[in-house]
Amino acid sequence: MDPSLPDGYLVMGDVSRYLGKLDASGQYFRKAYELAPNDPQVLGGYGYQLLRENDERGADMVLGSIENQYSMKDPQYFMALGDVYYFSNDRAMQEQMFKQSKDLNPGAVDPYLNLAFIYEISDQAEKVLTELKSAERINPNSSLVMDNMAWWYFHHEDYASAIKYWSRYPELEASFDDKSQTVPFRHRLAMAYNRIGKVKEGELLLKEDLKIREDLISGKRSMGSWGNFGSVYYDMAVDYAQMKNNSKAVQCLDSAQHYRYYWPSGYGKDPAFVELKSRTDFVEVVAKVDKFNAFRRMAFSNAINRTKASKELKDRNR
Repeated sequence: MDPSLPDGYLVMGDVSRYLGKLDASGQYFRKAYELAPNDPQVLGGYGYQLLRENDERGADMVLGSIENQYSMKDPQYFMALGDVYYFSNDRAMQEQMFKQSKDLNPGAVDPYLNLAFIYEISDQAEKVLTELKSAERINPNSSLVMDNMAWWYFHHEDYASAIKYWSRYPELEASFDDKSQTVPFRHRLAMAYNRIGKVKEGELLLKEDLKIREDLISGKRSMGSWGNFGSVYYDMAVDYAQMKNNSKAVQCLDSAQHYRYYWPSGYGKDPAFVELKSRTDFVEVVAKVDKFNAFRRMAFSNAINRTKASKELKDRNR
């Protein structure tokens, strides 16, 4: 409505990236930056865009956005910084940030889920479950909570409990106003079914899930309740891998990373891809993901050091 303001361009940048239109997304974010180079929201959006383009300046912009957008009384300040410390691989500071966010807003689910993730990658299984159960008490109908709970039980070989959570996808989807939206549970439910010998049930779910992914890519369905264009290809890879179509699975994974999908527990760590690990093309895809993550880790580590040196980072000891 007002092309002189950056807001519409930021929204279009996000929407275009969500739908896999990467060139258009970059153009929208650049236009927003041209219009308002000092706006904190613009700095955040354009900063992450630059990082996706392997431009280290983006990390400084993201930090500047956080420092100028939030006060230390805002739980979102610590949530946003927690993400930055995750990207820089500083687990201790990441944990501290999410704990402070939780203290400021104990009724929000996200800090509990993020803490659970930290404890998961540091092999603190009981702490993971404690955080997840706290999140479940706050919102037992959250699809993200259900998914995280299912994964915890799956990794601990309690497949019956994992199945219980992933089997709730029909009630979640029934609650959506847009009935074409889905949650990505079917392929994981199939994975759990396969572990207990329910192969036929799993095959039916994989075929159904693959058709959903194809409809998402063709535009016949809304993109989904969570995920993006890259995650659609990743989910297709999970389907194909379980169907033993390994070549197609790797092709889909290559598309997923092309569309900037870098799930931290995925690719080389995903149990669905165990049989792919000996393939050269799979190793090459994982290497691309690892290369970007290493770049982003370096970019944020350097940005944090520069911000601390310039005393622009808020003093959390006050």
